[in-house]
Amino acid sequence: MGAAQRSCGPSFDALRFFYRRLSELQVIDGDPMASLRPPRVPAPARPRILEKAEVRAFLDRPRKPQARTIAFLLAYAELRLTELVGLRWSDVDFAAQSLRIRNRCGGRSVPLHPELVLELGRWQTAQAAQAPPGPAAVATRADPATGHLFLTREGRPLNARGAAAAVRGWSQREVTETPAPSASLLRHSLQAHMLDAGVSVEEIAAFFGLRALPLRSVLAVERRRAILNSNFDW
Repeated sequence: MGAAQRSCGPSFDALRFFYRRLSELQVIDGDPMASLRPPRVPAPARPRILEKAEVRAFLDRPRKPQARTIAFLLAYAELRLTELVGLRWSDVDFAAQSLRIRNRCGGRSVPLHPELVLELGRWQTAQAAQAPPGPAAVATRADPATGHLFLTREGRPLNARGAAAAVRGWSQREVTETPAPSASLLRHSLQAHMLDAGVSVEEIAAFFGLRALPLRSVLAVERRRAILNSNFDW
């Protein structure tokens, strides 16, 4: 079984040292590896970053209401799929235009882009009108404020695989040469655009929940809202 070029380097160095030492001790006549060179390792490919026009085209594709809302959340709130499917309507504060994101580290709060606020409002109305069967749907109907944002056709909470399929599936039904970007690609693209715009690494880390920083003051919240509105305008 062959080995990748990157994994050959340490083995080559070990063998070269081994035979060089045997030659120095005169255990063998000459160094059989003296004229050999280590395998050339290609430079790592640069990570792909989406341009703003590409994200805008992705958002403008026709989709069913739930898949459309998922796409906008991935593009504007920069959620991981596991965070997205855990959202409840109680996490959405329309008055403050903010979103509480739950995760294993306790969660974080991010401001909502005005376009995302509109999409969430449309989806809340559409979901109430659809009312699919199932215990989660019944709970959502009984208490809309705490119900799940996204449900399956059977009325169960949507999982991460289902959320990815919702966006990817509707994109593949269209006649397009560009596949739907993944949640991680959208997150990395936003981080790159924010860096290009001069946003500090610390603020980006706090915004994406990558590091626990004391940025909970009113000034910090307003700063994050300014970052959102200036850099997330696809």
